[in-house]
Amino acid sequence: MTIEAGYMASVYFNAIQNYVPSTYVPGSLGIVTGSVFLQSLIKTTHNFAVDGPYVQFSVKI
Repeated sequence: MTIEAGYMASVYFNAIQNYVPSTYVPGSLGIVTGSVFLQSLIKTTHNFAVDGPYVQFSVKI
C-alpha cells in the first residue's frame, strides 16, 4: 500500500479558442432585416492552467 501527496501544476497552451467579431456590416448598406451580420472574425487563443495539492492512495496485490 502506498500513499503519495504533493502539489501538481499543469499548463495547457492555446487550449481555449474564441472567435471575436471584429467588424460588423454597417446598416447603411441596404440590409434591413433586423439581424446583425459579421464582416470578419478574429480568432483568439488563451492558455489554461490548473494547480493544487493532491493525495493518491494505491494498493498493489
